[in-house]
Amino acid sequence: MVEFYHYLFYKSYLWQVKVMKEIDYPIYSAVIMITFILSLNYSMIYEFVSYFIYHNRWTWEYPWVYYFPLGALFVLNYWYFSKNSRWKSVVKWGNEMPRIEKRGRNIYYWIYIVFTILAMVSVAYARMNNILRY
Repeated sequence: MVEFYHYLFYKSYLWQVKVMKEIDYPIYSAVIMITFILSLNYSMIYEFVSYFIYHNRWTWEYPWVYYFPLGALFVLNYWYFSKNSRWKSVVKWGNEMPRIEKRGRNIYYWIYIVFTILAMVSVAYARMNNILRY
C-alpha cells in the first residue's frame, strides 16, 4: 500500500516536471494533487455514509466536514514527503524502476484515478437526484 502511495506521488511529480514544466517547487504541486485525490476518496465515503445510512441529504451545510480533512491531509502529505527529503528517494526509486514494472503500476494508477472520480460522481448524482434511497 505504501508503494502505491509512493507511486502516486511519483506520477504526480512527473506530471508537474514533464508536462507542466514546473522546476522550482514540484513537490508542492505533487502533494496538492495527492491531497485532492485522497480528499475525493474521503468525500465519497463520507457522502455515501451520510446519505445511504443516515439519510442526510444536505451535508454541505457543514463545510468544516470537508475543509478540516482537506487541510489535515495536505499537512500530513507534506510532512510525510518533506521529512528527511523522502520525496527525493521516492523520485529516485521511481526513476530506477524497470519499464515493465512501471507499465503494470500505471494500469493500477489509472484504474484508481478513474474509479475514484466515477465513484464520487455517482454518489453525487445519487444525492442530487435523491435516487437509490429507500
